[in-house]
Amino acid sequence: MNMSLAYHTHDLELLAGAKEFHHVLQNTDPEYVSFCLDAHWVFRGCKNSDLAVFDVIQMYGNRIVELHIRQSKDGIWTEVFGDGDINYPRMAQVFSEKHIIPHLVIEQAVENGTPHTLNAVEAHIISLKQVQKTFSKILN
Repeated sequence: MNMSLAYHTHDLELLAGAKEFHHVLQNTDPEYVSFCLDAHWVFRGCKNSDLAVFDVIQMYGNRIVELHIRQSKDGIWTEVFGDGDINYPRMAQVFSEKHIIPHLVIEQAVENGTPHTLNAVEAHIISLKQVQKTFSKILN
């Protein structure tokens, strides 16, 4: 059975110049340690920077094996995946160009200010359709 270790971060590893984050990825062998990109934790940990998300993809894209997908608007998590703070259509284009085909994981996170008009199943159905549309180039 093949098994892979994928480093997953939250926002804490990206604080203080992302020293811990970069230390782990720069001091481990890509053959043995992959990367689970949780785009929104990178975004938050870098003070709500979409640019930082794309810098991480540029630097470590060859190690990305999983992508956790969550969206926000004005820094507040949305109820469903769609347009917002992180430019996921651009990310999908970059992934396609770089032949990055990660396992996609849709996440629904709730915090103060997150709309609550749908139940979890309804929200995931809408999010799934949007993810399929956004990432269609790497799903085919």
